[in-house]
Amino acid sequence: MVTKAGFILATGHTRWRSGAVARTHEQLPPEHRITLHEGLAVTAYFCPASGTLLGLDVHERAARPPEDAVLDLTSFERLWQEEALRQHNVSAHNEGEDNGSD
Repeated sequence: MVTKAGFILATGHTRWRSGAVARTHEQLPPEHRITLHEGLAVTAYFCPASGTLLGLDVHERAARPPEDAVLDLTSFERLWQEEALRQHNVSAHNEGEDNGSD
């Protein structure tokens, strides 16, 4: 996962938060006029190269924000390659069949 600035946040998986700069706050700045419930915090994630805000999570103060979805992209790539090989083998088999009638 790469930011617009070209900074690599994650490779082979979608856990990009671990590569971002994280700042956790128990209250938002007063100018936002948003009060968090007691026990909640907000974590903002920024691109380390540009400082661009990448995401914002509201979560329990004692808990780390969970990943939205964790995909093992290396497994996906392997499965995709296996499917492409299977399709190739099916095509080769079909081309080798005798399509004439008896």
